[in-house]
Amino acid sequence: MTLRHKLFRNLMRTPVYNAILGSGGQKKVRAPSTINFPWPQDLSVANAIMQGRFALAGVTCAIDDNIWKIDGPTEAWFEAAHGFFWLNDLISLQHPDTPGKAAFLIDKWIDQHLDYSIKVWRSDFTGRRVINWACFATQLFEVSGPSFQDRFCESISKQIRHLKRAAQFDRDGAARITALVGLIAGETVLSNDGEVSGRSAKALKLELERQVLADGVHGSRSPEAHLNVLCDLILLRELLVNTGVTVPESLFNAIDRMTPILRFFRHGDGALSQFNGGGETSKDLIDRVLEVAASNGKAPIRAPHAGFERLAAGDMTVILDTGTPCLFPSLNPFGHAGSLSMELSVGTERLIVNCGCRLNLNSDWRWACRFTAAHSTLVVAETNSCELIKEGGARKAPVIVDTDRGEADGNCWFSASHDGYMSRFGHTHRRRLYIGKSGLDLRGEDTLTGDKNLPFKIHFHLHPDVDVLLRQNRTSALIRTKSGSAWRFRTSGGALNLEDSVYLGGRAFAKRSQQIVVTGKTLDAATTIKWALQPENLTL
Repeated sequence: MTLRHKLFRNLMRTPVYNAILGSGGQKKVRAPSTINFPWPQDLSVANAIMQGRFALAGVTCAIDDNIWKIDGPTEAWFEAAHGFFWLNDLISLQHPDTPGKAAFLIDKWIDQHLDYSIKVWRSDFTGRRVINWACFATQLFEVSGPSFQDRFCESISKQIRHLKRAAQFDRDGAARITALVGLIAGETVLSNDGEVSGRSAKALKLELERQVLADGVHGSRSPEAHLNVLCDLILLRELLVNTGVTVPESLFNAIDRMTPILRFFRHGDGALSQFNGGGETSKDLIDRVLEVAASNGKAPIRAPHAGFERLAAGDMTVILDTGTPCLFPSLNPFGHAGSLSMELSVGTERLIVNCGCRLNLNSDWRWACRFTAAHSTLVVAETNSCELIKEGGARKAPVIVDTDRGEADGNCWFSASHDGYMSRFGHTHRRRLYIGKSGLDLRGEDTLTGDKNLPFKIHFHLHPDVDVLLRQNRTSALIRTKSGSAWRFRTSGGALNLEDSVYLGGRAFAKRSQQIVVTGKTLDAATTIKWALQPENLTL
């Protein structure tokens, strides 16, 4: 942040800032009659609102005279409520009273928050609020009188003036894109120009160039953050198209590049893999986003700039993190030390996972799930593969990851290494994988190269829907899925154990699960642990 931005942030904390934002607004809006939202409607949210409750982000609060005065039970609830994310759900109920209810709640919000305040007017919250108001302005005006319309325009105009000043520095990462999307949406509905303002279009273009990598992955390297950014961009495109405003080329390009990557991050169950924060999300949401995106690009087999690989054969899918941790700490301050971690699904069932990280977790959980041990990869001496900072980012320079892959006759093999343990322990970690064309044979090798005698663990976190039984010889384990299929995990070069784990990627806050852990000590210049996963009773 520049000195100018720091000074301006201090100004925003004073009463002078409200005077700068001014008052008054235009009385005419140019808004679409319908919007093709990338998010599926949740009618349970709408029904709860009509019954006097905000059931948002897994928490329910009564809608009363104090609803807009409280911070709410959780940060996620606060963001959903004050971002008016629920407007799409409420108005989609198609009940004659829902637009009036929405207008009433907005009017009450304006009573409390017409003037700027630090938390409620945070730029990404404001951007989300403005685009949701913009999308439904037509329905709101149809059921309201001049008084509400004047207050609505005054409030949205003031929020837009705030975004013009703050959107490009107040937040970073996906939140900054949300703020810019809200700014452009607000300008669109309160303007008669028929074009996105040049300044706002340029700001979004520069931000997309900075945040969306050459392979189409969002710079956070988080699949869920990638999905959220893509949703915002699609919604803005839909709003512009439906108001007859020319869509900037940069917006089209970003959507076309990011959509295939959304397919890349999906497992066989249709939900997302879990790297660098975020959870699975729902299959229905992703299906809806892909439908509205209307971009037919196929999922690539790799994302080299972000550092991800996808290996697939038969019904088996393996997704690996081969990138540099904390590549852009400002875009994702809570990036994970998950070098060479992997997730595996067979058909619609997940077997091997990372622990995941829901967006509404508290700080202690967020910190713990960033550790290397919370990922399905190798850990040396109970130490993270990069030195994480609790407040965000990493203390040491990023690790170097080197990768190689090949395919022939339907078989796929892959090799990658990283030097995250070199400066502290003098070791490098290399992981090799092979998947047979049938999708019934996964073989792996983890090799530590270095001359120190050190303990290591290889974690294979299992999805909570699978059961595991350790065989008596302690060199193999039997994994059973909900569908009844059985898989044999074998290893050599280390001791096999079962340990408790936790899964944070689903809709529930946390689920107990188990993990297969291979332990040992480095003995020679190179220590190799071999492992394999194959169907039980399969002869190869």
